[in-house]
Amino acid sequence: MAAAKGVGILQKAKLSITSPSKVFASVKAERNFKEPFVYYAVVSLIYTLLAAVLSLILMSQIPQYSALLNFVLVGSVISWIIGLITVFITAAISHAFVYLLGGKAGYLQTFKSYVYGMTPALLLGWIPYVNISAALYSLLYMLPKGLTILQNMSFGRALAVVLIPIAVIAVLVIAFSVAFISYLLPGVTAASSLA
Repeated sequence: MAAAKGVGILQKAKLSITSPSKVFASVKAERNFKEPFVYYAVVSLIYTLLAAVLSLILMSQIPQYSALLNFVLVGSVISWIIGLITVFITAAISHAFVYLLGGKAGYLQTFKSYVYGMTPALLLGWIPYVNISAALYSLLYMLPKGLTILQNMSFGRALAVVLIPIAVIAVLVIAFSVAFISYLLPGVTAASSLA
């Protein structure tokens, strides 16, 4: 496959949907963060704009629409900026698991797996109901596929890289919820016994 040089943002986005193996093979030669970061910034901006427009259309039915307009616009800009920062953090967390499970190609390759692997979720994530399928496709197929090609890992190990952090977060959320509810219940039962 030809080097990523010359493969533009639109071509990469198209290949991410139609031929994931080709897009990951084409970006393997990228040697710095500039190309994948610019790609992510553009694709996530498209998502942000489409999601904001859809939100505005849906909220136009609400009587307090004008008050919500600023909230949607400012919230969209802030969430896009936060997304540009958290992409590095999320890729770093994934890379820790990549390293633990045998990937040795470096953080940049994990970053590219994440950036290009999230394309379906970003391009289709603004569409209600489709967003769930797009997110699952990105998480359970695209990200592991990218790690398989860019980190030279088996698909099973690459899938574990994606699923282990999700499982850890789920366990922490459940543990926190149980602790929080346990903390609240003595107060609730004591208040109800006074009535």
